[in-house]
Amino acid sequence: MDIAFASTIELATAISARRISAAEALDAHLAQIDRGNGAVNAIVTLDREGARERARQADVALARGDALGPLHGVPFTLKDTHDTAGMKTT
Repeated sequence: MDIAFASTIELATAISARRISAAEALDAHLAQIDRGNGAVNAIVTLDREGARERARQADVALARGDALGPLHGVPFTLKDTHDTAGMKTT
């Protein structure tokens, strides 16, 4: 499975089954962002460290059996048209 191009269902299933970690999924997506964002500037503000910390927390919770729903650990972006503390809003 190419993590960066996997469907949400594929990612959620793989993370839930612990075939990949939330951190691995995030790293694959960050690498894809690095490859393409310079040309399109789709992501204005990227909180890498915050995302990595949340992925780590998701993996710890999953290891404890505390999954927080069907999308637990799946990386996503938030459109910057919504106010987010500490982030640019367009």
